[in-house]
Amino acid sequence: MNLTKSSTGNEITPLAIAIHELLNRLPITMRTKNTKGVRIEEGKVIDNNYTGPILEKVLENGIISNETPDYGP
Repeated sequence: MNLTKSSTGNEITPLAIAIHELLNRLPITMRTKNTKGVRIEEGKVIDNNYTGPILEKVLENGIISNETPDYGP
């Protein structure tokens, strides 16, 4: 697996699913710096072109976040 800051949601899906399974299927969203990413819930890819307010905040601040957004899926 070769991931870059421009890897797509499809390209990062295997890593996101592995983390999702390791965390007992906790919902997960993941994206790269330049490209929208993936949203996974209950073992299924819900969206592979996803971004959201928390992901954008993390990219802007560079700090891991564990919070629920006020809006959006």
